Amino acid sequence: MHVAVRIRRDFAVTDAPAVLAAARAAYRQVNTGCSQADAEEAVSSAADAIFVILDHAGILGPKADAALAGRAADGLTAQGQRAQVRIDEHDRLRAGPDCFTAIDVFALPPGT
Repeated sequence: MHVAVRIRRDFAVTDAPAVLAAARAAYRQVNTGCSQADAEEAVSSAADAIFVILDHAGILGPKADAALAGRAADGLTAQGQRAQVRIDEHDRLRAGPDCFTAIDVFALPPGT
């Protein structure tokens, strides 16, 4: 059997410079020995910042992969993964559980 899981998480950016600074700091923690200039080059957009923050938190990236690899003995083997950041999403998710919505929260706009 093959199972695909789609998870969506929306964020509000209330202080863009603070988010970039936090992501760059997280990047430097993960990539020890890199300079501030290296971090600024690697984390230069909202998408970069979100990916670095999620990686640092263990939601995406090597920490998440390692945690899931530990489930192989339970009969669950992680396979492919894909993540996408979309800026200014039209149909935003409300805070909290959002089980009963009339929209397809995974639908992409026409033509994408």
